[in-house]
Amino acid sequence: MERSQAVQLLIKLGAVEYSAHRLIRETILPLLISPTCAFEHIISLTIQLKQHFTGCNSCRNDPELASIMFRSLPIITNTQVKKPIDGVFFSKPLGNKHGDLTQLFGDAVSVISDEYLTGKTVDVEAWRIFFSAASVTDFIAPVKVQEVIQSTTPEQGITWSSQALEPSEDGRYNVSDWGCPVFEKIVDEIYAHKEESLIIKQLSSLALLLDSEWPQLQVFQTAHCSYKQRGSGDTIRVPGLSKFLQSLRMRKWIPTHTGKGSKSPR
Repeated sequence: MERSQAVQLLIKLGAVEYSAHRLIRETILPLLISPTCAFEHIISLTIQLKQHFTGCNSCRNDPELASIMFRSLPIITNTQVKKPIDGVFFSKPLGNKHGDLTQLFGDAVSVISDEYLTGKTVDVEAWRIFFSAASVTDFIAPVKVQEVIQSTTPEQGITWSSQALEPSEDGRYNVSDWGCPVFEKIVDEIYAHKEESLIIKQLSSLALLLDSEWPQLQVFQTAHCSYKQRGSGDTIRVPGLSKFLQSLRMRKWIPTHTGKGSKSPR
């Protein structure tokens, strides 16, 4: 009996045919993101999720499904199970261009487990594409931060990025910014060590990586605040320092001989 005939017979007998889309939404994803999902099941369920998602056009073209899936995806790392928002990096076997970050930072960084690379033939590039959609990166990646500031005194403007802005038409100021909480978390984790030599070593590694990545990171230096000018109604767009750049300037991450980091001169 051909497969199509077998499927038709099973449907007549009351069997339900699950599409990949429905299987992900109703079975795999609920099991995977459940707080009770066993550690050993995360890998197998993620492999199934990747297979069904990448092989299903309707799944890949469903932004709502992708958003829910990649935002809540539990990822096994060298430290513990993490969510993408916690900041997860690729491992060396998964093609991290900086090599093994755990050799540089130890447990100060969360690196994706090599346990995902199971089987005789593993498509590393396919895994990189999949996890990249979940915001896994080789190194820190600033994220866009959108914010609306409402003036408490409509007759007055606001102070933003150390700048006094004039009153707006509706008292609203729309901020488009860049932040990098993962960078701040790494610095905090490095300073959690009590051994000064280890702090110096890891801060030095962080400084070298930031320097090598600066051509790509410098585009995240600037934030903008937009508002409607009172009277004319024109949209005014004011540049300022991004949260990411402010963090680089204020956090002590440049290594010194004392083991205490200093602030960035940038």
